[in-house]
Amino acid sequence: MFVVKEIFRSIQGEGYHVGRAATFVRLSGCNLRCAFCDTDHTQGEAMCGDAIVHAVRKLSLGGLVVVTGGEPMLQPVAELTAALHKLGVGFEVALETNGTLVIPDGTVDWIAVAPKVHVTPGATCAQHSGGELKVLYSGAEDLTVYDDMRSQFLRCYLQPMDGPSKDKSIAACVARVLYDPTWRLSIQMHKLIGVM
Repeated sequence: MFVVKEIFRSIQGEGYHVGRAATFVRLSGCNLRCAFCDTDHTQGEAMCGDAIVHAVRKLSLGGLVVVTGGEPMLQPVAELTAALHKLGVGFEVALETNGTLVIPDGTVDWIAVAPKVHVTPGATCAQHSGGELKVLYSGAEDLTVYDDMRSQFLRCYLQPMDGPSKDKSIAACVARVLYDPTWRLSIQMHKLIGVM
C-alpha cells in the first residue's frame, strides 16, 4: 500500500524534462521540514499499486510519469515503479527525490535529485548520481557542498527560491550560471503559466 497525496496530468515545469506532458504521482510524507516548502505532505489516500497504475492509465496513453513527494523513497517505490513499468512501451518513469535515501539501481528511468543540504539544517544527501541535480539558490548558499557530486549528473540546475525575495534569487541564479556555465537555470515554468 502507498499513501498518495494526488495523481494528476500536467506539464513538467522544471528541470531537464521542462515542457513535457507528464502524469504526476505525488506520494505523501517527507523526512525533511524545509521552511520554504509549499506542499502539505501529511495528508493522503491509501492506494495499492494496481490502483495507482489504473489511475495513471486513465490519464495518459504514454509519456512521462513522475513519482514525486514529499520524499517518495519513504514508501516502497521500487514496487511502485515496477508496476508503472508494466504500463508498457511508451511510458517513462522519473523519480524526484531530496536525495536523503539511496535509490536502488534500475528502479526508474530518470532520477532528479533536489538536495536540501545547503538550506535545511540537518539535511544530508546520500544519492550522489542521477539524471539531474536541481539546487535551490538565493545567492547566499554555499554551493561547494555539491562540487564532488556535480560530475555524476547529466545536468545540473540552479532554481530560484520562491517567496518575497524571488526577484533577487532569480538575479543570483542568472549571475551564477553566467559565471559558472556548468550550471543551468531552471525556472518553475508551471507557476509562470498558471498550471498545477
